Amino acid sequence: MAIFNMAYIINRFTRIAGELFGMLIAVLFLQQTIKVSIPKGSTKPPLTSDDRSKDLLYVSNDIGREW
Repeated sequence: MAIFNMAYIINRFTRIAGELFGMLIAVLFLQQTIKVSIPKGSTKPPLTSDDRSKDLLYVSNDIGREW
């Protein structure tokens, strides 16, 4: 053990493990923030080519709902 200076190796290992754990926690917080900040999808079906004339109606309806 003294030949390989195990205290130094253990110290480095625990430091790297602590840094990796801190990065994991940071990634989890970022993931949760992104999940909360992105709005959920719309419940109405996507527009087809026949419904293109109704685009303005859908947009104005969505804006009215947001206010």
